[in-house]
Amino acid sequence: MPGRTHLQPAMPSTVGLWAASYVDLLLDDDSGLDLSYRLLNRSPLGAAAGYGVPLPLDRDRVAESLGFNEIQLNVIAVNNSRGKSESVLLDAIEQVAITLGRFATDLILFSMPEFGYFRLPSELCTGSSIMPQKQNPDGLELMRAKVGVLGGLAGTVKNVVRNLPSGYNRDVQETKEPVMRAIDTILDMLAVATITAQGIEVDRARLESGFSPGIMATDEVFKLVQAGESFRDAYRLVAEKLSDVPPATGDFESVAKRRTSRGAPGNPGLDLQAERLAERENALGNEKTRVHEAVRKTAGGAFTLFKPLYS
Repeated sequence: MPGRTHLQPAMPSTVGLWAASYVDLLLDDDSGLDLSYRLLNRSPLGAAAGYGVPLPLDRDRVAESLGFNEIQLNVIAVNNSRGKSESVLLDAIEQVAITLGRFATDLILFSMPEFGYFRLPSELCTGSSIMPQKQNPDGLELMRAKVGVLGGLAGTVKNVVRNLPSGYNRDVQETKEPVMRAIDTILDMLAVATITAQGIEVDRARLESGFSPGIMATDEVFKLVQAGESFRDAYRLVAEKLSDVPPATGDFESVAKRRTSRGAPGNPGLDLQAERLAERENALGNEKTRVHEAVRKTAGGAFTLFKPLYS
């Protein structure tokens, strides 16, 4: 796959490296979600209206019984954090959306007939009202549009609580709808991204046709560097004779895989990504089990607390 900067052909790359870049970004985004979970996973119960009550409440025991990791200590801070804590979650959600939006844009561009690198799942595309030949990437376009919607929801919540006085204020009820809407939206976006990733088709011939002669220019520069030229001189020599740069022909995969440093096309580190993902899935599984068992014990009966978000 031609690697691009400024959308112009730049250097040899691979589809695997391109796809794995989004895995890396989503794993980073997940770290933000984990931070927001730890911030929100504190029990506010016992704060009452924000000043406690004249009763010997055992707030720690209540928190433990409901699966919280700890209590939110200061009872005034419980109220003062409303909207503020949620905005941390919304910011984390927005980062996931930004990643998915760039993923959508790449696929919209690279599935255009002019590129033809990928074919999108037909169930996420529609025809035109009057043009029978059209196959429009509606699912991806809507997913891309939702990035701005989610950014607006995050901004709404922060603007509602900005400069509020200490203690409870009715204003904070306006933070709930944006939070619930944002969660529903990002889950829809993840569902579309999942269907897309599972159904995308790659056109190897069209990818190889994008390896124009110029894409090998940097390789030629480094050949001269390895032969003893300074990078500056090698760069100038190749730039002056770009027409002499040999085309990338034959084994395109080996051309990209000459880059063997960690994280590069020839050594993308997919095993390390898999390990990181497995560790995260294991941690989430353990946390779900812990919370479910705590709530099940408190409720005194069997039930399902967690259900699949989408299939």
